[in-house]
Amino acid sequence: MPVPAGARSPGVVPASIAAGIAFATTVVYLIVIMSQGDDEVLPVLFFASYFAGLGVCALLGAIRGGTDRVVWLGAATGGMIGAGVIAIFSIGLLFLVAGFCAMAAWMRAGVGVPRRQQLLAAIAAVVVPIGLFVIIVLA
Repeated sequence: MPVPAGARSPGVVPASIAAGIAFATTVVYLIVIMSQGDDEVLPVLFFASYFAGLGVCALLGAIRGGTDRVVWLGAATGGMIGAGVIAIFSIGLLFLVAGFCAMAAWMRAGVGVPRRQQLLAAIAAVVVPIGLFVIIVLA
């Protein structure tokens, strides 16, 4: 569903909030880990990159104008809710809030989008958190 010139795409505000929470949580995560003096640098960089990547997905969902933005929002939603559940006893609550904001944006942006884009978004919402879980189990 095309948006008239000068109008805001549906879901921009919750997607932007989700991106802001994801970026802020990444910074908090890095500050907390560095204050603990953790010697393991590689896992910290991986998780910080993953969290920032989820923020980038939400931000792309907010700024993109086409129908492909639902795929970015689906990936952000699945990844944030998945990370929130896995890390519920540390920074997970922040990611759950961000994930629900991304979900609200995804639902608003998905109105009138072709089925193919909706399917790709749903696949992204499932694959992103499962990928994180598999990497955690294998590491």
